[in-house]
Amino acid sequence: MGDDSKDDVRAVQRKFVSLFDATKFVQQSDPDEGPWSAQLVRSIVHEHWGASDLWKEAPEWLRKREFRWPLKGDVESSIQAAYVQAISQAERFVYIETQYFIGSGSKWDRSGVKNRVPETIVARTLDRIEKGLPFHTYIVVPMFPEGDPTSAGNVAQRMFQWNTINYMILALQAKVAERWSDYITFAFPARWTDKSQLDGGALLAKGDRKTRVKHNKRYMIYVHSKAMIVDDRYAIVGSANLNERSLAGGRDTEIAMTLWPSSNQNEETCVSAAAGVPPATVGGTSGLAAPPPGRAPRAHRACAISRPPPSTTTRASAAPALRKVAGTFARGPCT
Repeated sequence: MGDDSKDDVRAVQRKFVSLFDATKFVQQSDPDEGPWSAQLVRSIVHEHWGASDLWKEAPEWLRKREFRWPLKGDVESSIQAAYVQAISQAERFVYIETQYFIGSGSKWDRSGVKNRVPETIVARTLDRIEKGLPFHTYIVVPMFPEGDPTSAGNVAQRMFQWNTINYMILALQAKVAERWSDYITFAFPARWTDKSQLDGGALLAKGDRKTRVKHNKRYMIYVHSKAMIVDDRYAIVGSANLNERSLAGGRDTEIAMTLWPSSNQNEETCVSAAAGVPPATVGGTSGLAAPPPGRAPRAHRACAISRPPPSTTTRASAAPALRKVAGTFARGPCT
């Protein structure tokens, strides 16, 4: 898909080359005295890195050390590595927004789903519980991926996501029983209108989806952002969802930026700067800012967890516990 003719590719290349004009743009090697340090991380394969075959000879800037492939293997998965490292070092909370949340397939009979983000969250949470320290993870995702929610692909994605969430809750339940929701929250945000404000004062349960949504004035907020904030001291923002396609390195090509306090700044400066960012900026599509550690604020509204169809099965069921999500975050199911 998209424009892939040689002229189109060259146009993109020319634009990219222009970014290395040191008279117009800050360069990677330039000193910076701002409060944040940043690093680019990627999911990419070696063959997609470096000079294009459309160039007869690689430009001078492309021969710089920064553009040499530094890895022994042919796959870079530094986005996943950044997520895993940051989560494993979190002290108070982890806040995540992602379009998809699928991982740790070895824990629920899907060995091909190898990214370790969910199991890292579980391991860090159990470590903090063992040490008697407060800790909470917030994971914000849409109720269902873009497209027809009844299509085979969409159903499969929801089933994989459900299995991921199911594994995480069961792992925490084994340690703290029904108190699992003190440590992790799954949010599925939605726009909500009380039925007393609707025409006729009642919800419409029949008719096509467009008609029901228009009348009931209730629908999911589609979370498309891909970001994580840890302890208000570390952030990742980029193109990668938390699923195997984005994090494996050898599949979709992705890029992200990590941010942390610069060595010439104290931590309070960065925390203060982060706190001053408007919620709509930090929260992306969902409009939710990173909440404070502890229980989820009541102001964050969401619908009950989105289940896979009854015909799908999971290795074990956490359905009774998952229903508590509605008690923490929701006013009721969406129509």
